Amino acid sequence: MGTQDRLGQLRAALYMAPGGATWRRACDLLDRWPADADQEVGIDYVDAHLKGWDDSLRVAPLRWLLALEHGHPAPQIRVARAIALTSSDPRGREILERVSSAAPLAPINTLSTREIKIGDRSLARIVGGPLWHGLRRLTLQSAGLEPDGAATVARSGGLEALEALSLAGNAIEDKGLKALVDALQSPRLSSLDLTGCGLGAEAAEVASAPWAPGLRRLELGRNGLTEGAAAALGASTSLGALAELSLSANPLEDQGVASLSRGALGGLEGLDLSLCRVADPGALALARGFERLRALRLANNPIGPQGVEALVEAPLAASLEVLDLSLAALGAQGARAIGRAGLAALRVLSLGGCLIGDEGARALVDADGLASVRHLDLSANGIDLDGLGALIDSPLFEGLEHLDLGFNDFNAAHVELLLRSPHLSSLRVLRLMGRGLGDDALKKLAACPALSNLLELHLDPERANAEGLQALIRSPHLHPRVRAALSCAT
Repeated sequence: MGTQDRLGQLRAALYMAPGGATWRRACDLLDRWPADADQEVGIDYVDAHLKGWDDSLRVAPLRWLLALEHGHPAPQIRVARAIALTSSDPRGREILERVSSAAPLAPINTLSTREIKIGDRSLARIVGGPLWHGLRRLTLQSAGLEPDGAATVARSGGLEALEALSLAGNAIEDKGLKALVDALQSPRLSSLDLTGCGLGAEAAEVASAPWAPGLRRLELGRNGLTEGAAAALGASTSLGALAELSLSANPLEDQGVASLSRGALGGLEGLDLSLCRVADPGALALARGFERLRALRLANNPIGPQGVEALVEAPLAASLEVLDLSLAALGAQGARAIGRAGLAALRVLSLGGCLIGDEGARALVDADGLASVRHLDLSANGIDLDGLGALIDSPLFEGLEHLDLGFNDFNAAHVELLLRSPHLSSLRVLRLMGRGLGDDALKKLAACPALSNLLELHLDPERANAEGLQALIRSPHLHPRVRAALSCAT
């Protein structure tokens, strides 16, 4: 096969949409290219045609890293932009130590390790090498780091171009955070993830110091932060650029939310307070404190109808695009408040486990105020035929792309009613998890031409009958991706 034929194969592969499958195909074709001067032609071709891709998609295959580790040439790595290692790579730490000092790594700007126990000592051997310099994104998630590890990152140098740093799941504690604040020289840093880092009372004050003026995203979930930390964050004058803040799974309670709402973070566009013990008084404080929010996540909080009504009637509701109230104590009354609020910008609405029932489902759709929603989660709400019928006949259903109706104890009658909707062709994701649907229900799904645009169909294979699942796998109407996923799950 000549050079032009090989380029033709690459051209056909790269014609597909950016994604993992396209990337893997291109890498495979480069590996098959003979290791002579012409290989550089293929490498240059791929590199030029991936200029518009997100760098995080261009992950160096493990075989290329192993070649470098053993001192073998791997010129193909010039088209990669990221190294990603997980706990599924049993020698991840050793590979990273060896590869970090390899010379031909200049294009790599993203390093991500997850669940690989690097530890403070190994990290000290990794920093400072060719791989380290010029990184724009660095993730060392659950890497077994302690305060000294955080200090090593901060003092290593070479991270002037760093834009995103995640040390989530490492016990760096307040001491490690202070080392980051004092020594890290990364003026471009815009995203910092310190979820589950064992931070304490001083964390919010240290994080609020004027060390990263361009910080746009800050994640401090699962750190045991309380009202004092929320007050310190809210009072900070150094987080003026902050657009997204996650404090999920911290016991802030209503007082903490009130302190946060009274502070200087009124320009936030995204706020995650899931599992923060927020009740109606906290929701009322949020309604008064933030007017620019586009995404508000309050899942798993004891918020009732009164709190929800205050939120959806507040000025912030006009700009909300994402609202997650999963497992809130809404009932039909809370659903009614959401339905009549006219949330014109809302695209994602998550009400899983809110027990709105048929009455709430009808109230949610009767007001015609949610026509812009594209992602709807009504799982585990006790919805029966009456509520389902109201949903499929509503303007809300017309534009849905993602629908979750799992754990509502549906049977063949519910599926038959669902499939009567004339708007199924817009769905890309349908979730019907929960009690296993019988053969009749699954066969009805398999025989429905209107589901041909589905890319994901989530059932409970362990509870579903084999005959019905086989009908889905053999369905001429379902996308090959859906059929392959169902086949793997059986």
